[in-house]
Amino acid sequence: RTGMVDQDFQPAFRFGATWVVNGWSSITAQYTRFEGNRTDSVVTSAPEVIRSLVSHPGTSTAAQDFLYAGAGHDISFNLIDIDYRGVMQCCDTHVTNWLVGFRYADMEQDFWATFSNGGTETVATDIDFYGAGLRVGLEGERYSRGRRLFAYGKTAASLMVGEFHADYSQSQSFDPQVVDTNWKAGRIMPIVDLEVGAGWQSSCGTWRLTAGYLFSDCFNTVKTDEYIQAVRNNRYTGLCDNMTFDGFVARVEGRF
Repeated sequence: RTGMVDQDFQPAFRFGATWVVNGWSSITAQYTRFEGNRTDSVVTSAPEVIRSLVSHPGTSTAAQDFLYAGAGHDISFNLIDIDYRGVMQCCDTHVTNWLVGFRYADMEQDFWATFSNGGTETVATDIDFYGAGLRVGLEGERYSRGRRLFAYGKTAASLMVGEFHADYSQSQSFDPQVVDTNWKAGRIMPIVDLEVGAGWQSSCGTWRLTAGYLFSDCFNTVKTDEYIQAVRNNRYTGLCDNMTFDGFVARVEGRF
């Protein structure tokens, strides 16, 4: 079989605070943190063998046979959002807000793979992105007759200006530096967020519970598998892909 380290669902958290300027506007600051990791391994015995799909094909061990392979992939990001919100439309049954603000983002992808059969070969990559940019969006809520239950939707777009840094290394038990290369490029990375769900609030609106589903799509990114193939092919043009995060969200709010 082909060994893979494909990310699965992992928990994340977000917390923040809002200051109400007046009855029609507010300022919100929030922080989001995500960490995901995935590992896999393949073991066989002769006469079957394992071949590496991530080693550089120009090295002397490109066609070497292995009996064990293990790999891991970690991905993490931090988001800091500062938004100014204003009421666009408001009545007893619904409210619509617009927002404009600032977002800072950093993302890290780490990959390693180890192959062994007497000797050992290791391939490792590290891809980092740091950027900041403007953020705009719309938010809406639709209330039931008693205003205790409601449905909501949120969408926002961020235009991140930053730089990608990527490193690739390949080493062996008898040669610690078979391949050592790096790449970097500045670029604009748009991020589009969409969240829909439903909620409940106390009679005076002090406490609110919401649950929904969130989609977050990052455009013009550099992914681990894409970068590895660029190194293997010695071709670094066209490094551009999308990375999507999605999952269920639950939120507790206290309003005072």
